Formats: sequence, structure tokens, C-alpha cells
Amino acid sequence: MIEVFLFGIVLGLIPITLAGLFVTAYLQYRRGDQKFMAKGKDIRVTVILECTSCDQKSVNKESTGISRYITQKNRHNTPSRLELRKFCPCCCKHMIHAEIKK
Repeated sequence: MIEVFLFGIVLGLIPITLAGLFVTAYLQYRRGDQKFMAKGKDIRVTVILECTSCDQKSVNKESTGISRYITQKNRHNTPSRLELRKFCPCCCKHMIHAEIKK
């Protein structure tokens, strides 16, 4: 049996095997190693949306830059490339922004 202390106060006696588990879990928690927790599935992924018209204009040097947005999508619900109408500050109007590769 081992006495368990917390801030100098005796909490009680616990068997050695439980004490070892408690100390190990506490040390892993303090170090940030949370290996005992379950890891979730990465269903939501971060994607970058880029303006399609600015991309075409940049070849002709008409545009000052390319508008990009960062958002998330659910991989199971939208397996294809994501396209949204977002405001483009370079074009000064709402344009189609398509997902690009990272």
C-alpha cells in the first residue's frame, strides 16, 4: 500500500498497482502525452479555395493578386472538389472559388 498525497494532504492508501497506473497517467497528462485517449477520425479536412477568374487573369497581368479562402469540408459528404461563390477583392464582385491542391 502507498499513501497518496495531494498538496501535502494524505488522500488515502491505494494498492501499488493502482498507484503505478495513477502516476503514469498523471505524468503523461502533464507532459502532453495523451496516448490513452482515443483519437478521432479526420473526416473534416481543411481546404483552400481560389478564385477561378483571378487565376485566368494573372496570365494576362490584369489582376493584382489571387483571392484565396481557407475553409473546411466533410470528406464523406463532399468527395468531389468544392466550389463556392465568394467575394473576390481583386475582381470586386462575387466569383466562383474552387478547391485547389495543397
